Amino acid sequence: MISLAEKVRHLQEALRHVNHVTEESVNELNSCKDQCKLELEECTQRCMKLLKETSEKADQSNYDQALADLKERLVNHYKKTVAHVPVNPLMPAHVKPLTDIYVKPKLHKLEREIDNTQRKVEICSYKDVFYKGKTFATQIFLQGEAGTGKTTFAAKLVLDWCNTSPSIIDVYPNVETLREFVCVFHLRLTDLQDERKVLKMIKNHIINMIYEEEELNDAYSLLRTILKKEKCLVIEDGMDEWSDKMGQVAYPVMINCQHQWTVFITTRPWKLTDERIRNVDIDLLLELNGVVNPYLLSHKILGFFENNLLYIENQEFKRYIRNNKLDEVILSPMLLALCVCLWKDNTYKIGSSCDIYATMLDSLFKKVHNNVDYFETPPFRCFLNTKYIKLHIEDVNALSRAAFYLLFAREKENSLVFSDRELLNYISNEQTLFALKAGILSERKTSSLTHTYSFIHKSVQEFFAAYFIAGNISVINYQILPEYLIRYPNPYADLSQVFKFVCGMNTDAGYELSCLIDRHCPLPAPRLLQDIVVAGYKEAQTNMVVDCGLRLSHFNFVDQEETVDGALARIFMRNIHNVRSLSAFCYISPEIVDIISDAFHLSAEILTHLTIYVDVDVEDCQTLDLSSCHNLESISITGNVFLVPSKQYVLQTLKYLNLHCFCECLDLSNCHSLETLSLGEHVTLMPDRLCELTKLKKITIHCNCDFVDLSVCSKLEAVEIKGTITVILNAPCCFRHLKHIALTCSVDNLDLTSCRNLETVFLRGNVTLCQTALLGLDDLQRISLLCNCDGIVLSSCRNLQYIVIVGDVSILPNQFQELTYLKHLMLCCNSDMLDLSYCRRLEAVFIKGNVTLFPNSFTGCSNLQRIKLLCNCSKLDLSSCVNLETIYISGKVNVLPNSMHNLNKLKKLKLVCDCERLDLIDCYCLETVDIRGDVTLLPNAIDALTNLKRIKLMCKCDGLDLSSCSKLEAIFIKGEVSLLPHALVNLHHLRRLSLNCKSDGLALPSCYSLRTIYLDGEVTLERGTVLDLLELKNLTLRCRCDMLDLARCPNLETLDVSGKVNLVAGSIVNQQHLKYLSLRCNCDELIFPLLGSMKTSLIRGKTNHQ
Repeated sequence: MISLAEKVRHLQEALRHVNHVTEESVNELNSCKDQCKLELEECTQRCMKLLKETSEKADQSNYDQALADLKERLVNHYKKTVAHVPVNPLMPAHVKPLTDIYVKPKLHKLEREIDNTQRKVEICSYKDVFYKGKTFATQIFLQGEAGTGKTTFAAKLVLDWCNTSPSIIDVYPNVETLREFVCVFHLRLTDLQDERKVLKMIKNHIINMIYEEEELNDAYSLLRTILKKEKCLVIEDGMDEWSDKMGQVAYPVMINCQHQWTVFITTRPWKLTDERIRNVDIDLLLELNGVVNPYLLSHKILGFFENNLLYIENQEFKRYIRNNKLDEVILSPMLLALCVCLWKDNTYKIGSSCDIYATMLDSLFKKVHNNVDYFETPPFRCFLNTKYIKLHIEDVNALSRAAFYLLFAREKENSLVFSDRELLNYISNEQTLFALKAGILSERKTSSLTHTYSFIHKSVQEFFAAYFIAGNISVINYQILPEYLIRYPNPYADLSQVFKFVCGMNTDAGYELSCLIDRHCPLPAPRLLQDIVVAGYKEAQTNMVVDCGLRLSHFNFVDQEETVDGALARIFMRNIHNVRSLSAFCYISPEIVDIISDAFHLSAEILTHLTIYVDVDVEDCQTLDLSSCHNLESISITGNVFLVPSKQYVLQTLKYLNLHCFCECLDLSNCHSLETLSLGEHVTLMPDRLCELTKLKKITIHCNCDFVDLSVCSKLEAVEIKGTITVILNAPCCFRHLKHIALTCSVDNLDLTSCRNLETVFLRGNVTLCQTALLGLDDLQRISLLCNCDGIVLSSCRNLQYIVIVGDVSILPNQFQELTYLKHLMLCCNSDMLDLSYCRRLEAVFIKGNVTLFPNSFTGCSNLQRIKLLCNCSKLDLSSCVNLETIYISGKVNVLPNSMHNLNKLKKLKLVCDCERLDLIDCYCLETVDIRGDVTLLPNAIDALTNLKRIKLMCKCDGLDLSSCSKLEAIFIKGEVSLLPHALVNLHHLRRLSLNCKSDGLALPSCYSLRTIYLDGEVTLERGTVLDLLELKNLTLRCRCDMLDLARCPNLETLDVSGKVNLVAGSIVNQQHLKYLSLRCNCDELIFPLLGSMKTSLIRGKTNHQ
């Protein structure tokens, strides 16, 4: 029988068991609860992510649909607004499809050269229009004179973007460049005078036009999204006809977030001279000069008229233009179109420009009335045969007055496009209405409902202005024109057409205007001035004036076709007593040379500027005597000319002298005003003849002279002396104005400490520089020393940026501590323990020769981009030079293993030095690697170099793998390097492979682009290798390979196989391109191909061939 105690014990154990089970159950329940909660959260996250993705997809789908709808609306809008153009400018309502009349434009890109000149590059594709280098340009300016086709070109851009049919795109290839723009927004700035922000312009003048009012909010929202996400093109047509009412900006404002947008702006050239337009604001500058083939344009225009003899008519029109030399007409497509229409209407019968424009006006007046009335005494000869002008001569007078005062207005922005208020200052409302009906004026309404006016073409306004001048000669010397010539730096281009018309109408007015222009002409005179006067002379001749008297004091004879009966020679003869400047070149005719010679005597007292150039190939040396020309200020003589030396030369006003001709015993002692002197190698300068030239500022001497003493030339700013000359430069006073000095001559113990403002120093040859020669030259920025100096002191030249020191020069220690602005350094001299760590702005370094670098010389040089060391250095560390792009190190240099860490911009690396365990893991931008010498490369050092294109290793590396370098094009490895079997996997771009190292079981899969293979040394190709290389041309194997198959290399030209290589039978049977064959290997049943092109073959070894 169980006792009570046992029962209690059993009950307690049972209770404990129950409690334990309960606790386990509770814990299990809690665990399940937590697991369920976790799974529920994960499920919730997945659902939220799925909902978000679904929402984003829906949003993206909605966005794509809205964007596609916007593009469709834009296309439809542009096909209505820009797809048609008027054929005849006189009848703007009569339009034709632009694509039917469009002709390839004469378009060039203007690139600025180093010497600040502009080079023209022809535009051949739309990529040339929009790309700057490899990226889209942000801001593009298209400049062109009035009527050259800027607006039409802008419209063609829009239409080419709209159209997908290639049949209508026949002007430029690469139209896909345009398609990269998601949207194109075309703005005519002429209609947007009251707005200054581009986004507002797009909203008000495009979006509002293509969407209904209830859709506008969504459209604006879509535009803001496009603004942030997409690449778009904004075309702003007519910047020269737009101005900021606040006067702050030169062109409409783009906000910063529109960084993906490209802005294409058309303008006239004068607008780009606005100081608010900086060079950095212009990514690309294009220039439009009409069309490539003007007669193709005339052919297309004639095609719109009903005729069956289109080709013959176009040839007749071409003959008419050429016979009458109406070149300025065909330069403007708009004016050409007008001429074609007038010619087709039998309007053109005569040849001068004045006759043409008078006839053109007569035809315009005919549009208003048909009443015929001829002039008995016309105001000018060109109006003699007009029929419709006489009845409205008062209107012509009023329009001419307006044209004159508006054309020469104070603000150029208002000279061609003007308000109704400005116009009404000169003509009445009735006269304005008449001009509009006749088509002489055009009217435009802006968004603010104000009116702007302009003449139909600038040349028409110029013709009216010339009419006013010709009939009112007194205005020539009145306030307007003289102020205009003073106000603008180069006003002659704007006056050229006006002057030509004036000469054709009234030669007396032409003479007065030529005198005014001549008086205000700066020296040296621009060639354009002569061209303008010659054109006016020819126009007067065409208008029956036998010998027109025009004033010209500046002559430039460069045309070898110029004759004594030509216009320039006749003008010269009439002004032979008034010649102030004269330029003559070798290829002018002997007759012209004779009349030019007369000018030296007849204009001797007023001749101030003389330029003579005779080619060195001319056999007869020209002799020139200037002894009678006492007032010369500028002389430039170059080439095969002998200048007669004369002690009687008294050139007290001479400021500029450039002699690169033949001259002996040149004496300049009387030229007290001389400021610039340049003497060539065929000039012999008398010694000690510069001692009185106290005003001399610039001197360049490459001539013969025993010695040159510059001691008294205290105003010198630039000195360049070269040759066997001894220079004395020890002045009793400071050369405080001297900024540039270049000496390649003999100078002993040169001291430049008195030249406190020196900026550049170039010394070469037999120049000995004293140790403290540069002491205290705080403004010195560049030095180039290729001379002699023992212990040069540079520490006080704190603003030095460029240093070149080569030759027998030694640099004292610690000379670079104060040179904190130094950017470029080239040393090939002597220096011990050189420390450059203070030169934190260094960008390029080249050190060679007997120079020992301090180990931490480049610590902190984070701006350094290029370094080339061929010197001595121990434990070199470059890890802080994080912007390095090029490294070349050779010689007795030891590089620290981690020296290349952080160099993630490095592109080119060449090491021929000493380095243990070199690691390039951070140099992932490397494109070229060349490592030689006592360098040990870590096996994984190249794993991250995905941009590597060329590698050359002649160092040590165990277990090299190149498979991650997928852009490799060339590999050259030699020496103590072992390659992993799959080191060359996936190198699709590899073209050249040269291995003379160690590799067991090397495979060449996926190297489809290989053209040249060279394998030597301890290289073993994978057994049964089948080279499937269609582009392989040259194969050299001096390695090991069992069962090599070349059947899939059909384009081999050179095959050289030797060593332990077994060729598969039939490997070369299909080689039809082989030129060289050498087999010194094993091959059973070798079958030769039938080769007619093979020049050399050599078969040795164990081969059974057929």
